Amino acid sequence: MQPIRKDPAGFKTVELANARILANLVLDIEELVLRAVDRMKGERKLASLIPSKLWTAALVVPFPSEFMTLIDSVDQIEMVVDKNAAGRAAERIVWTAQSHGLRWASKALIKAGLEKPDPVVWAGGGMFGSTDMIPQQGVTKAFVLPPDPKMIALYKERVKSEIKNLTGFQSLAIKRAITEGFQKGETVSQITKRIKEVTPMAKNKAITIARTETLAAGNAAAKRRYTDAGVEKVEWVAAYDDSVCDECESKHGNVYPIGDAPDLPVHPNCRCTLIPYIEKEE
Repeated sequence: MQPIRKDPAGFKTVELANARILANLVLDIEELVLRAVDRMKGERKLASLIPSKLWTAALVVPFPSEFMTLIDSVDQIEMVVDKNAAGRAAERIVWTAQSHGLRWASKALIKAGLEKPDPVVWAGGGMFGSTDMIPQQGVTKAFVLPPDPKMIALYKERVKSEIKNLTGFQSLAIKRAITEGFQKGETVSQITKRIKEVTPMAKNKAITIARTETLAAGNAAAKRRYTDAGVEKVEWVAAYDDSVCDECESKHGNVYPIGDAPDLPVHPNCRCTLIPYIEKEE
């Protein structure tokens, strides 16, 4: 069994980078919505207190035009982000995750004695202006190929779907905040405060998505790397600290034929990974 580590596959740095990508999307949506609100200048009330029956099933009172304008703006912002930014963000997240997964797998193969280090470093990547693909002579590390485009495409769609869930969550929460503000006849400043209160919740969701999807894409790339290297069995390695769950703790050290190995992570925020398992000679 491998030594216990809090971050067994070293994904923490990649998770943080990917979390920043999604957090920036959250902040972009907030900024665009606040710009729309700011167009309603002044400290006046945006609408007089709307009769409570408006918010029942019988909508007999017309919606204020300012309210409808803001709600429409939020919907448009969500649509634009989903159409333009979500795909780019998803591709970058998957690329960095799978690049790290391949590096991690190559190191694990060398540690298991299944491969020898190459004297030329090719740190899988090179996308988005990176210089990772430049060879460094005289340094002995694992030789790592770039991620498989087919796997990038597969996990990109998965992450893109999660990003749309994130933007949908934030958009809905913002529209609820605006609705509550109009119900109470609040000012621009008061509604702005309500909208800003949504952002921390959306950021927390973004961090969970980034961590989970980074591990999913990265572990999938590592598993493929093991398969290509002829690994027959893999060992489950859990992250051991105060946050480890009972399920993951109970599976630490389990050995599986690589074809039957579970897809990781097994739950949101899971940090488990797989390493090559070598039968010990008696």
